[in-house]
Amino acid sequence: MDKEIFKFGVSAWWWNNDLLDSIPLVAKYGIKNIEIGKRVLPHCYYTDNGYMTSLKTRLKEHGVKITHIHATGYENKIDISSIDNVQRKDAINHLKSWVDIFLDFDRPMLTFHLSTPFPIAENRDRRFENCKKSLETIITYCEAKDIKVAIETMPPRTENRTYLGDTIEEIRELLDTFDSDCFGVLVDIGHTNMCGYTKEIMNSCNDRVFALHVHDNDGQKDSHLMPGEGNINWEEVIKTLQDIGYDGVFMLEVSVEKYADIKEFLQASVIVREKWL
Repeated sequence: MDKEIFKFGVSAWWWNNDLLDSIPLVAKYGIKNIEIGKRVLPHCYYTDNGYMTSLKTRLKEHGVKITHIHATGYENKIDISSIDNVQRKDAINHLKSWVDIFLDFDRPMLTFHLSTPFPIAENRDRRFENCKKSLETIITYCEAKDIKVAIETMPPRTENRTYLGDTIEEIRELLDTFDSDCFGVLVDIGHTNMCGYTKEIMNSCNDRVFALHVHDNDGQKDSHLMPGEGNINWEEVIKTLQDIGYDGVFMLEVSVEKYADIKEFLQASVIVREKWL
């Protein structure tokens, strides 16, 4: 295979398999980069020193690297914008703990949502200010440890609920507020397709695009399909990434639910790599 346009990786966020068991299979398919999160590596694992030592050894043996830590998700209460100050500080400490745990795993990038979903009627400005306060603490902490931080672009607001980070304007305001070499954006291409501004946000953020979540959809539902199974124009996406000089990982964040097992999912992932990269 010719040299890839971008580094390629897969997110283990959706997996139910033990990560230790999955790494040899990931390596078998020539995949060198993975993203992990709380779903695939719950608290009981990352506080187990023996497990973490085994994980580090297994990664090294198979030439696989954890490049991203996806430290928040839809189903947990980790919310750096929370109007509950205790919950907000707990969220900050949660993110710091992920940084500390993986410092000697080649310093993977810390990625997270700016908020959990909240009612449209709730005070958005107050949440946004709380988010800024939290980001100041998190960015300062990560700068001191030479860790990159990327905030994720979120799906569009609905009639009843919304997220912070669902507009180009909010993402840009945060990037302009914190002009740090360690702080950028994770463009979730499925989310930006639903919002209708994939090319625009990449061009707006330019060299502050640190990471990607790559998946497809029909522009309406956050389906997390393989590229090519929805309506996203992948030729345009790849050209835009080349135009802005993106040098991060082309990280698939695809649901594994329709696949019989992780092996079948990885086989499908390799087809995407060969077709688009």
